[in-house]
Amino acid sequence: MQMEIISDLRERKLQVRTEERQGGYGTELLNNTAVEGIVGPAELSVDGEVQYTFSFGEKVTLTEYLKKEKLDEKMLLRLYRQFLEKMLLAEEYFLVPENLILCSDAIFLTSERELYLAYMDGYAADVADELAKITEEIMKVMDHGCRSLTFLVYGIHKICREEHFTLNKLEQYLAQYHYEEEPQEFVPRPPADDKAKRTEKPKKETGKKREASLESIKKEFGETEMYYVIQAAYKNSEELMNIEYKAMRLVVENTGLSREAWPQEIQDIKLSYPESDLSATGKMRTAQLLVSNNSYQAAKERITNKCQECKSLLADTTRNVQGKSIRISKEIVKKLEGCMAVLVALIVIISVIIRKLIVKPLLSYNQSIKNGEIFPVIGAAELQNLAETYNTMYRDIQETQKLIRHEAENDALTELLNRRYFDKILRIYDEGKSSFALLLNPKDDLPPVSLSVGAAFADRENPGESIFKDADKALYYVKEHGRNGCSFY
Repeated sequence: MQMEIISDLRERKLQVRTEERQGGYGTELLNNTAVEGIVGPAELSVDGEVQYTFSFGEKVTLTEYLKKEKLDEKMLLRLYRQFLEKMLLAEEYFLVPENLILCSDAIFLTSERELYLAYMDGYAADVADELAKITEEIMKVMDHGCRSLTFLVYGIHKICREEHFTLNKLEQYLAQYHYEEEPQEFVPRPPADDKAKRTEKPKKETGKKREASLESIKKEFGETEMYYVIQAAYKNSEELMNIEYKAMRLVVENTGLSREAWPQEIQDIKLSYPESDLSATGKMRTAQLLVSNNSYQAAKERITNKCQECKSLLADTTRNVQGKSIRISKEIVKKLEGCMAVLVALIVIISVIIRKLIVKPLLSYNQSIKNGEIFPVIGAAELQNLAETYNTMYRDIQETQKLIRHEAENDALTELLNRRYFDKILRIYDEGKSSFALLLNPKDDLPPVSLSVGAAFADRENPGESIFKDADKALYYVKEHGRNGCSFY
């Protein structure tokens, strides 16, 4: 599959060449139905090669955009959220998200940064892998000096490279960021004479951030020296703020601004009788003195010093915690190394035991089967039981075969070798064509026996189909006429 971008005076086009036709439901749907941000192909066959063309107007590719524009968090979030939107939109139209061509050279953006993707039946790409590759392209050109952007990009890349990637995981990760929230609509202040609405005016909460910071330090480090230092700074800042609020109160009284329009903090300030009875000039002079005298400056320095002291204590505490963490990490590493050494030793021991108790006996059993021998009783208890069982069966089979062979080759009455064995011997000697003799040496204690013999000559005319059948006929003739004789066919 080959891809290339073709540009002319009017529009940009993506051309994809394949050896086989990839048309299907998606191609037919997109040729007849407009799906926002998803472009279907026009098909053309040229010299046995199938060519698909996607038209994107005056849009630019993502690769071109990354070269010209500086990418920030807002644009990055907008980009990946549009990826998710297009995939969900594809599913709504029963399209396969894996057939979206997620390649930086095949992704197009409008001047308003709207995303457009090409869809081709049979493309069947790995969405997670494609998104990860796009993220890696962004890593090459982004500003790594921006920590927030770096964390965002590497977080997206980590999710895309997870073994069990899902679009839902990526969506949840992006939902943590709110750069694209619309600004709140401005609501004008109610008229000063609207008493009902004035009474509903919420009281502004003050010092919440400082209180939260103080509680955070207390929760994290407890009531340590650092906590008491920052607590003292907090109390000093409250005193300083009250002085500033008083100065503000003296100033606003000379502005002619309605009391209802004052911030709640200034409304809460109470002036003493001499201060409230001052002239406009006196109030302004008093306000200036409150925020410019030596006491005010000294109070600011005390707060600054307390904050610096807290920072130093925090740095020391952090270094101590880090040092402790490093020591713990080293101890853990040492323990892990020891455990790994023990594990390796156990694996070696287990391997030796398995070889001795299982592998070696099985190899011996295999060789015994090839040689037609009994199994050596070695190895694990189960294998020894197997060997003993096999050996018992082997001996029984040998005895059975010996018995069967004896019954097949010996006469049941005389225990002498029978006709079948005789035929077997004859086949050894070229089917009876070679001359041979049987020499018998009977013992004295043998019982008397009668001998009946039938013979047939092969040198006569027309000996028949079988000389043995003729000899049998002669034998039965002797048996019928008194036995213990010889007859010739």
